[in-house]
Amino acid sequence: MWSTVENVNSLCKVYGENVDKLKNVLSANSLRMSKFGGVEWRVDYVLSSSHVKEVNRPVVHLRLKATEPERSVEFTVSGRKFQTLLSGRKVTTLMYHFLVERIYCLLFLKS
Repeated sequence: MWSTVENVNSLCKVYGENVDKLKNVLSANSLRMSKFGGVEWRVDYVLSSSHVKEVNRPVVHLRLKATEPERSVEFTVSGRKFQTLLSGRKVTTLMYHFLVERIYCLLFLKS
C-alpha cells in the first residue's frame, strides 16, 4: 500500500512532466468569448401573418458575427423584447463602468 506522500509525489511528477500538454489541451477546449466581428440587422413591420400572434408590431432580425472562430448567430425578436435586450445591455455597461471605477478607487486611491 502506498503512503499519502508517495501518492502526492507521483501525482506531482506526472503533472510536472505533462503540464505543457495539459495547458495546450485546456486552452484549446476551454470556454472563451469569441471576438465580435459585427452585426447585421433588419426591422420588419408585421401587418398580418399566419405564423406570428402579434401583428401591427415591429420584428427585429439580428445576425451577430464572431471571429476566431468565424461564425454567426441569427435570431428574431419582437420590438418589445429587443428593447429589453437593449436596456439590459445599457444597464450592464453602466454597472461595469461603476465597478471598474470602484475597483480603481480601492486599489489606487486608498488613504
